Amino acid sequence: MCFEAITSVGMEVENERIQEQYMRNAQKLKEQTQAAARGKKPDQKPQADKKPEAPKPSGVQKKKSK
Repeated sequence: MCFEAITSVGMEVENERIQEQYMRNAQKLKEQTQAAARGKKPDQKPQADKKPEAPKPSGVQKKKSK
């Protein structure tokens, strides 16, 4: 009887977790759909704010020969 009660409660918790995850995914999809309707991607920053990146040094330097 105790095992059945624990299993039942565990299944209820798992079902609630799955339902919450489903709701979060539905909300994300809704936000993406609304952003697409406005003509831009969600969480996309304007292009003007981006700065070109300078090339990074490789860390390995060659010796100069004389």
